[in-house]
Parts: sequence; structure tokens; C-alpha cells
Amino acid sequence: MTESKNAVFLSYAAEDAAPAQRLCATLRAAGIEVWFDQSELRGGDAWDTAIRKQIKDCSLFIPLISANSQARAEGYFRLEWKLAVDRSHLMAADKAFLLPVMIDDTHDADARVPDKFREVQWTSLPGGETPPSFVERLRLLLSAAEGPAPAPVRSASSASIPEKAISVLPFINHAGTPDLDTLAKCLVEDLAGQLARTPGFRVVAQPTVAAPRARYVISGSVRQQDSGCVRVAIQIIEGESSQYVWTMQQDLVVPCATREVDDFVAGATAKIEQQLTLVEARESHKGTAHDAWSKLRQANSALFSAGWSEEAVESAVHLFREAIALDPKLALARAQKALIMALASQWGLLRGDDLREEARADAEKALELEPTKSEVLGCAGCALADLGDTARALPLLERAIEENPNNAQAWAALGAAQLLCRQYEASIESLRRGLRISPTDYRRSVWLTALTRALIRTGKLDQALAAAQDACRADAKFYPSQILLAVVLTKLGKEAEAVRALTEARRIRPRLAIGEIRRWAGQALDRHAASLGL
Repeated sequence: MTESKNAVFLSYAAEDAAPAQRLCATLRAAGIEVWFDQSELRGGDAWDTAIRKQIKDCSLFIPLISANSQARAEGYFRLEWKLAVDRSHLMAADKAFLLPVMIDDTHDADARVPDKFREVQWTSLPGGETPPSFVERLRLLLSAAEGPAPAPVRSASSASIPEKAISVLPFINHAGTPDLDTLAKCLVEDLAGQLARTPGFRVVAQPTVAAPRARYVISGSVRQQDSGCVRVAIQIIEGESSQYVWTMQQDLVVPCATREVDDFVAGATAKIEQQLTLVEARESHKGTAHDAWSKLRQANSALFSAGWSEEAVESAVHLFREAIALDPKLALARAQKALIMALASQWGLLRGDDLREEARADAEKALELEPTKSEVLGCAGCALADLGDTARALPLLERAIEENPNNAQAWAALGAAQLLCRQYEASIESLRRGLRISPTDYRRSVWLTALTRALIRTGKLDQALAAAQDACRADAKFYPSQILLAVVLTKLGKEAEAVRALTEARRIRPRLAIGEIRRWAGQALDRHAASLGL
């Protein structure tokens, strides 16, 4: 047994020895010290004392959760779990120590584990197979455990800015080849440049700022695959606790064309922005953040997580108003509020000319405050288009794209505005560009529904059907996508399926009425609506 305390302790049921050995071998091959008991006969005072000392001294404790651990109501591993939990009670709340790992399809909600395990992030490693991202996560956590992080030094200016800092670390080149070195550096530079445009966050230069001082750390790696591809792995890590927030992997064909790298960086940036927004919104719900940016993110999260309804729109608008009250110069809050109110008004979820004028005033004020910022131009321009002023909106949206060609929302907004102007082919191209840039965007269902309408207008019914189905899958709570799906199915002569889609729309929105259906479908679904008593 080594004397080092910067080690990982693996705890497992005896029946899970094989996956535990695989995990242990991978970590040791990466240079991580692992305390892993392989003795077949466990017991005795000396053995018990040694195990207790290891749990007391280790830096990280990894319990393996499985059907085997589920099946055993008793076992020495349960004592190990208890000892680890007891030790964790002496630690600061933000210190990473417990790292539960699921090695089969056992769900954390059903697992027979200490409650303390449920307070931390779990990792799935089926069969003990360990990806590089998990190894890198342990390295970062162990590095943090070697000594206290330096106290952050805040300037007077940074203390007054509610933005959160992001630090992009150099990517690891597992192959060690010069060509992958170049790719890794390009990815980091491009990713940092794109993230610098993320509203509410600021990218700090890694050479001058230590990673723990950033609210979020972006790390990554490149690895040569046997298939002739390069696998790029990216992780978001919470700076203070060193806990993983999100990970992604994607293969790029080598040699990588500039367009392919640009598309990858744009898509990765959109995914990172989405995940950071969701995390910050969750923190706001916990009551840990009360600044204007937190209210803004909470407003977006509340609307898209609850589904579009009068109540959800009212709640979101209220949160946007709170954000503006906290910071009247926060242009993006005004622009997003204007967009939400304009869409809700267009869809019949918000009524009253006074509210439409409030939305218009917010859009104009946002443009006055930030006349060159792509995100503000995109949201304010889209709001003005939905309020009926497409002549003013189109130049704003085109300028948003000039400022940032990877602004997915601006491309989708341009497509929606072109749809209103009956520029159907251009609309299809713009909407698809936005969806390509941000393929997992939380607004995807709205964009796909607009694409469906444009495809219907051009008679491309098979493509419209695929887009409508994708919209329904993207957000099961977005009832307009079901209405558009019913329209496409009706045009294709699939009457029974169309009725089912309309029935689903009514299930999602019980107060759905014929007037609202006609906003989306004209009179195409009148007969089906009548059969449903609408």
C-alpha cells in the first residue's frame, strides 16, 4: 500500500469485481493511484483497519452501483459507503469527495444507497468501461485536492459585473502528433472566441487567470481513432467544486476541412451556452443568485421547461420585468422579453394592444442600448417581425448575422421573418442553417415548427412531415407542432393519424379552441376539430 493520500478508493460488491478491475486498470494506466481491494477473503481486524484508514485518507471515494449492490441488503461495501458518508459530513459542502458510478442500467432514483449519494452527480460507466473524459475529470479533482486553490482576486470592476467567468483550458492531445496539436490549439482558440459572445458570461484568458477563479472551466481532448477519425471530447466543469456539469464527444473526419471544424465549434458553442444557461437557471431557482442575469435565465428556463401557456408566459414576463428592474440597461433582457411577448401575442397567449406596445417599446429600447450586439439584434429583430414590422426587422436580423455568423437564433429569426414575407425558399435555407448551427437548442421545436410551415407552403410535404415529427420529438409540450403535424398528415391523406395528432395537441393544451387552431392551420383542420368537439 502506498503512503500517498492523493488516491481514489473503489468500493464495490464482490459480484462486481470484474467491472471494478476494468475501471481500476484504466485509472492506473493513466497514472492515477487507486486503492482497490482484490482479496477474495475479506475480514480480520488488520484488514478492517486498513480499509478504514484508506477511506479516511483517500481524496475521492467511488462507490459502484449495480443490480448486484441492489440485491444485497447487507455487505461490507455498505459499511464502506457509511464510513465515506460519515467522513463527507466533516467536509465543506462544495468539496468533491463522493463520486457514485453506475455500472449497469440501475437508476439513481431506485438505487439502495445513502441519501448523501443523491446530492452529488452520478456517472454511468457500463461494465466499468471508462472513457477519457472520466479519467480527465478525476485528474482535475485530484489536482484540486493536492492543495487549496488560491483565493480569487477580484477587481472593483469585476465585483460589480454579474457576468460569470469561463476559462477554456488547452485541449489534451492524446496522440501527441503535430497535426493534432494544431487541431487542438485551433479548437481552443475558436471555442474561446465564440464563447466570448455568450451573453451574461465572459471568457477569461487562461495564461493570466487560474482555472479555479473561473465560474466554469471548459476542458477537452483530441484522440486519434482507428476509423480514421479524430474524437473530440469537451467537458464543462464547475470551477470551485471541480464537479462535471456536462460532457460531449464527437468524431471528426481527418483531415478536417475548415468548414467542418467551424461547424463543430459553432455547434459545441451553442450546446455549451445552452447548458450554462440551464445550470444558472437552476441556481436561480435555489435562491442562490438574485442578479439581473439570473432572472433572465430563470425566465427562459421557466417558459421552455413548463411549456407555452398563458400562465407560463405571464411568469416569464414577470421574471423579465424583475431582471430589467434590477438592471434597466440590460439590453438582452428587454430584447428577449419583447420576443416572448410578441410570439405569445401572435399565438393568442397574450392579449391586449397595450402589451404589444410594451413589447415594441422594449425591442426599441434594447436596440438603443446595444445597437451592434448580435444577440440583441436577433431577439429584437424577431420581436419586431412578429409584431408586424418585417421591413424594419429584416435589416436588423441580417446585421445580427453579420456580427456573428454563428448566431443560431438570428438565422432562425431571419427564416421566420422571411416566412412572414412569403420568401419561402430563403426561409427554409435560413431556418435549416440555424438548426444546423445549434442542433440541440432548447428553442428547436419552435424553429422546426416554422420550418414545417415553410415546407408546407412549397408543397414539400414529405420534408414537412419529417420536420413536424422532429418538432414534436424536440419538445413534447409544444402543442403547435402537433397542430402542424396534423395539417401535414391531412394533406397526405392520413386522416386517422391527423386526428391523433390534433387529439395530442388538445391533451397538451386542454383549453385549445378552434380559433387557436386556425391561427396555425387556417381551415384545414376544421373537420377534424369538429369531430373532437372543438
